[in-house]
Amino acid sequence: MRGRMVAAHVRGERSSEVAARAGVDSIEHATYASDDTLERIRDAGLTMVPGLRYLYSIVENGPRFGINEDILGPSGDAWNPHGEYAKDIQVFVDVIGFSPLEAITCATRNGAELMRMQDRIGTLATANLADLVIVDGDPLRDIAVLQDRTPLSVMQAGRWITRRFQGLGGRPIQAPAVPARASLLG
Repeated sequence: MRGRMVAAHVRGERSSEVAARAGVDSIEHATYASDDTLERIRDAGLTMVPGLRYLYSIVENGPRFGINEDILGPSGDAWNPHGEYAKDIQVFVDVIGFSPLEAITCATRNGAELMRMQDRIGTLATANLADLVIVDGDPLRDIAVLQDRTPLSVMQAGRWITRRFQGLGGRPIQAPAVPARASLLG
């Protein structure tokens, strides 16, 4: 055991193959990995974070600008800026066919497991940190509500960072204080 987690941020076939052979804990993207390399990743039980919005952006917008997979580099682009990861969650639902709950679970519980932090984050459970994002709507009915940052309320470690709750008729609701590491399930 190395004692440390190792993640490899790769896009191309060769770098994806090297990361898979090395057995890193997390392979970030592997955008142009061959079928053989993807099978190696799967068979070794490695975790891959695909970055699907990047690829979907190329299909969705690239041709209008003469951009395709062969010429677009490995960084974020105008259609997939860093910090807009809720779009990735929507791609999992709209394009791949995940249910909204499956996609949210990938972004929360599975991410916590990858980082070996499942005892503290990723789920609403007794003794976990109270890190929450509260949106105006039901993401299980409309996953796109996760992309609207305007009405977001954010709690980090049981402390409100922003409170933007709106009640019926647009009247603000005073959100109760929740102690850090408290159970939010009742």
